[in-house]
Amino acid sequence: MYTAPMYLVFGTIAAALFLFAWGGLRHDLVALLCLLFLSLLGIIPGDEAFFGFANPAVISVAA
Repeated sequence: MYTAPMYLVFGTIAAALFLFAWGGLRHDLVALLCLLFLSLLGIIPGDEAFFGFANPAVISVAA
């Protein structure tokens, strides 16, 4: 059975794929916007939303 959060996640993924293919926005900005969107909706818990940024690998890729 499908629920509303599932549809929101699938819609976010579809929007991200479209924006990645379109190329009008930078990829890191699209990913951050998707993360913020899902966090604001409460699908991703707020305390876990930015947990991955503490990983040194993310910092080295961003640099």
